[in-house]
Amino acid sequence: MVNREGISKFVSEILEKLGIDTSQSINISDVLRKLDIELKYDESLPYDGKIEKKSDDDSVCITIKSSSNNEARNRFTIAHELGHYFLHARGKENFTDSVFYRNLDYNDEEFEANEFAACLLMPEKQFREEVEKNVEESEVKIEPIAQRFGVSLQATINRGRFLNVFE
Repeated sequence: MVNREGISKFVSEILEKLGIDTSQSINISDVLRKLDIELKYDESLPYDGKIEKKSDDDSVCITIKSSSNNEARNRFTIAHELGHYFLHARGKENFTDSVFYRNLDYNDEEFEANEFAACLLMPEKQFREEVEKNVEESEVKIEPIAQRFGVSLQATINRGRFLNVFE
């Protein structure tokens, strides 16, 4: 299992190598384009998303369930699947992410993919800066932080807790 610090450093290196602007909300479409990863929508999926890497044509495709319901959720799902790609599919000819979490059996791969997604969408330095901007009378205003990064309130709260910025 890869630790949080290792994932955070790895994501920072990826963002830098891809030349992704972290001063604004991460443009997830730009990330996919630079990585030559196709995005598809399939409302019949029984879960939020999946990623497949095929050796026959070296293609990578992320498929997500919703194209319009919740943009913040879609962004996190795509970033989560990118976590599987970078952390679990490298060096493998074929890869389809596992369904352990979808069966309520949370495992290390799912934790790592979630941590990757949080680091990708809410880089630590920028997250801490945004928290500082949104403290009022010792209270952190979560909603503007979530809006800044284009993520859900729950993802923002989890990120803040994992970084020990929120109690």
